[in-house]
Parts: sequence; structure tokens; C-alpha cells
Amino acid sequence: MNSNVIVTALLAVVIVVFIFVRQIIQLPVTQRSLLMPLILSVALGGVFLVGHPAPEGIVAVIIGAVLGVGTGLVSGQLIRVWRDEATGIVFQRGGWRYSSSCCWRGC
Repeated sequence: MNSNVIVTALLAVVIVVFIFVRQIIQLPVTQRSLLMPLILSVALGGVFLVGHPAPEGIVAVIIGAVLGVGTGLVSGQLIRVWRDEATGIVFQRGGWRYSSSCCWRGC
């Protein structure tokens, strides 16, 4: 097996574990946490379209966007959001239900 494949697989595992851990723990809601998924999606879609400018590439990005919004709306129903009365900070916590939904939707 090529060492690049092993490094890529290990990096993918680290990223997936990082995403799952961040979804399970309680985190404050920030402007960054709200905007980052949108910014990354647009940037990665743009990078993909640069390499695949054909109509099929555009259709793939549109289908991916529709599926992403749809599964995001469903998964959003599983995230608990509340304001801490003592500090006024808004928190979010996905928990195990949200993390398990990431498994079937491909986080």
C-alpha cells in the first residue's frame, strides 16, 4: 500500500473524529460557527467547478447543494440550542442523535 494512501486515510479518520467530537460537546454559537459551513461549501463548490466546468459539473454542484440543505434542515431539528440565563451566551449541542444522523447523511 502506498504511503500517501495511508496518510490520506489517517487524515480522513482524524477529521471525522474531530467532527463527531465537536458535534457531541456543548459549544457557544458564534458568527464563525454559523458562517463557516456556508463559506466552505461555496469555496469547495468553486474549486470543483474550476476542475469540472462542463454542465455535468454544474449539475453535480447543484444536486449536492440541494441535498446538503435538505439534510442540514433535517439534522438541524436534532441540535439543541439555548441561551444560558447566567451569562446570556447562546449554546448548541448536537449530542448522539445528531452525530448518528451524520453517519447516514455523510456529514
